[in-house]
Parts: sequence; C-alpha cells; structure tokens
Amino acid sequence: RGSFTLVAFVCDNQQIQDVLPQVVIVNEKHLTKGESVAALRLHLDEHTVLWTASKAWVTGTIMCKIVRLLSKVLSAYRASHHFILSTDGYRAHLTRPVWRAVNRARIMYHLIPAKMTWVLQPCDTHVFSVLKNTLRRECQVLALTQPTGSMSMPLLFRALAQTISLVLRGVSWQGAFRDLGLTGVQAAVSDRVLGKLQMESRPTVASELPTLPELQ
Repeated sequence: RGSFTLVAFVCDNQQIQDVLPQVVIVNEKHLTKGESVAALRLHLDEHTVLWTASKAWVTGTIMCKIVRLLSKVLSAYRASHHFILSTDGYRAHLTRPVWRAVNRARIMYHLIPAKMTWVLQPCDTHVFSVLKNTLRRECQVLALTQPTGSMSMPLLFRALAQTISLVLRGVSWQGAFRDLGLTGVQAAVSDRVLGKLQMESRPTVASELPTLPELQ
C-alpha cells in the first residue's frame, strides 16, 4: 500500500547482525486512530525502530538519522571491528550532511555504482528475495485468520516482525559477503559474480594504499 519502508541491514558477523538496527518508516497518513505508533511498536523487537514521516521513503534527513543510529549501536564493537557501510547511489544517500554524518560516525562509505546493486549489493543479491517471499507468506497466514481475509496495519506489523526475526536475525549472511568479495579476500568472489562482471579471473587487490591511477 506504500504505507511503510523497511531499511534493512545485514553484516558478515552474526553477533553484530543480531543487534543491527532494522528501520521501519511509516507513512503517517496511513495510520488510523486505532493504529497508534506506540501500539505498532509493541509488535517489533528491541533492535527494530519505527519512525513516522509524511512519506514512507528515505530522505537525506532520515539517512543522517540512520547513520547516527548505526554509530550508536556499533560503538560497543568499535575497539575490535572496522565498519563499512555499503549503499547505492540514490541521491538521498549522497548529500553533504550524509557524508558528514558518516565521517563523524567513523564509518567508511562504500557506494555501489548505478545499476550494479543487483550484482554487488548483498541485500539485492541475496537478502531481499528471501525477505519478500517470507513476508508474503506470513501475511497470507495471518490473513487466513481474519473473517474478511484482509490485512490491517497491526497484522502487517506482526508479519513484518516475524519476517525480521526469521530472515534478518535468524539467518547468517556471511556467505553473501564472501560470494561478493566483501570480506577482504578477493579469492572468494564467486564464479557467478565474475560472470556478471564479465571478468575472466579474480582481481588481485594489494593490502597497501592504492596509487592514484588504481583509485581512479
């Protein structure tokens, strides 16, 4: 219905995966008097946040808010881990305030080139198809319990909470990062990805800082 957006996060560490924030943005126009934000939050786990906005999509302002939330959650692991935030080149991800927020959070920003997320973005390549199928199934199960077979917003959030538990918390996505070469070991890049990138062999990437031509 265009009523909400789920901003999903996955990583290659299961311990951190369990506490990563999952952000639900709800279009406030779709909430009825009987569907308060507080009531909807009751369906979500402690690491899933619910925000309302005039439109249910990510803006530059919301992206800055997301980065600050990530920074807060990841602060407990900063001494032992290094963080890279991977996202696409959507304009709301590229504003100057967003870059400043990422810099203040001490997170490296990894932008996927336009029209390449279907090959290189873990959520697009591995996660979202499972997530959408699971949410569809959970919605169907709950709809069958209703006399009219229709879905209310509370029921939708029950289905969403179960989907987050099963897919974003209950599954290790470490293999997705290995498959895409996002673990620092290029030898792990899968033949499937190499084929889509039209590469005959795995790239050799040195551990030292790149030269300017290499960076370009």
